[in-house]
Amino acid sequence: MKFCAFAFATLARALLLAGALAWSTPAPAFFFAPVAPFVPTPSSGGGGGGGAGGGGGGGCSVTPETVTFSSSNTFTVPCFNSLKVEVWGGGAGAGGATNLPGGGTNGGQSSTSLGQDAGGGTGGSNGAPGSEANGPAGAGGIASGGTTNISGNSGGGTPRSTLGDGGAAPNGGAGGVPPGGTEPNGEGSTGAFPGGGGGGAAFYDPPAIYGGGGGSGAYVSETYTAGQLTVGSTISCTVGAGGPGFFVNGGFSGGPGAGGGCRFTVN
Repeated sequence: MKFCAFAFATLARALLLAGALAWSTPAPAFFFAPVAPFVPTPSSGGGGGGGAGGGGGGGCSVTPETVTFSSSNTFTVPCFNSLKVEVWGGGAGAGGATNLPGGGTNGGQSSTSLGQDAGGGTGGSNGAPGSEANGPAGAGGIASGGTTNISGNSGGGTPRSTLGDGGAAPNGGAGGVPPGGTEPNGEGSTGAFPGGGGGGAAFYDPPAIYGGGGGSGAYVSETYTAGQLTVGSTISCTVGAGGPGFFVNGGFSGGPGAGGGCRFTVN
């Protein structure tokens, strides 16, 4: 019994000592350190879709612009919501006022690598003062490959008020005109860019005899929406030349047609 009492007293003192140490010794820092509350962070998404072709990351912005080529060139596709492609063929040259056979030269064909083709006009024929015969007008070019395809306009041949007039290009340049006045003598004027046919020459015999006006180039257009064309890709544009008018050495020559063109409108 004495041994048990001694053992119990010894254990009690040990427990009291351990308790005192627990209250006087600081707890490890990690035991009492507050835990920061969980706050979800925003998702780091991929950004806006950008312009045409899905230029991701929001780095593709659309800048409206219109680019026109009067000679063969290459257009680089920018960011776009809509991209309108327009093509004109070359205007043809007009006939001169001469008894020589022949007439103005045809206009050249314009095209793009996307498949739009705008044909050039055909040349007007010479007017023959000796036989008092007006030159027949040239025909307009042929259009294909777009969502809008408009053939060119023929030059003036009849009625008499339009004799010698060059064909006006659809949505493009005006046709050239013959000399005016009550006793017209002179060369025809140049068709306007893009695609206008040249004006015929005139010789007052009397009556006035006119070279046939040149036909205009055709017109083709197509509008693309975002995603149909790849941003950064290129579109080749081949531009047809305007046809020269018939040259009369020492006389009255036909007016030349205007060259074709390509136009790119970005929105």
